[in-house]
Amino acid sequence: MKQMTTRWLEGLARYILATYPSDRADSDFVKFGMSTQYLREVVGNEWTNQTVFGEHKTVDRDKREARKFLRAEANEISDNYRNQERTQRIAELLFNLQLVQGIDGLLQRLRRGEVEAVYCELEAGGYLHTRDIPFNYVAETSKKGEDFDGRISLNSGGTINCEMKCKVETTELSHK
Repeated sequence: MKQMTTRWLEGLARYILATYPSDRADSDFVKFGMSTQYLREVVGNEWTNQTVFGEHKTVDRDKREARKFLRAEANEISDNYRNQERTQRIAELLFNLQLVQGIDGLLQRLRRGEVEAVYCELEAGGYLHTRDIPFNYVAETSKKGEDFDGRISLNSGGTINCEMKCKVETTELSHK
């Protein structure tokens, strides 16, 4: 993963504030601009255009579900908010977890359009990271017993294998 520093982010914020009219560059505008530029740098420009921005009408097949999850084609104000919030959250998590071993595998999956599952794994990693629990992501192996999402390192020297799961948003809730 391309490493970015807080100094780079500060420069980006200054650039956005200097480039856009002061009446448009409120804090939400700057945060979203920084998030999308960060995603362009680490995930890719075309990925960001196709999954985040509704005005980009040409969308590869593997990006369509990601686009839906990120609410790129917002029809309601709440969808606009969700688009902005999720875009910013993915960028924030990727920045904060950029030094975690195995993050490159999650980036590859994002590029393939697996946004909702990766979002879940990033959130789980963010939870562990903010609590200073050492962990790493594990590359997919497709081998039974070896295909889990992360590994937590214990103070005792042992490890715990973790499977990170989420309920896909479009799935109907059951009584269970």
